[in-house]
Amino acid sequence: MEVAPVFIKKEHRIEAMLFLYFIALMIVSLIERKIRMNMTAEEIDKLPILPQGMNTKKPTWNNIRYFYRNVHFSQIIRNGVCIQSVVKGIGDMHKLINRLLEIPEAIYSYLQDGWWQFKAT
Repeated sequence: MEVAPVFIKKEHRIEAMLFLYFIALMIVSLIERKIRMNMTAEEIDKLPILPQGMNTKKPTWNNIRYFYRNVHFSQIIRNGVCIQSVVKGIGDMHKLINRLLEIPEAIYSYLQDGWWQFKAT
């Protein structure tokens, strides 16, 4: 994780930051657990998601994040209105990882402004 110095003067703010950090670590752990459980269920021994396409038997959050480094979302906006949006860089291995993480394919098909507010169906 990347950490920057934080100067928080009140005790409840420090507690809130620590709580958010705890939640983030829990989410990362659940992502790693989900992909590993589904790899076992589908009898996938390893994934080539490390640098230079090397394989890993136990994908970590950093491995997954690194693998998605070249996936980009772009929008063309004219007069304040989005006229086109596109996701670039999604390959077959990305689709496999999304499936292992149980992320619906439709998420990438219908991205638009406010994409972080999606609701999984």
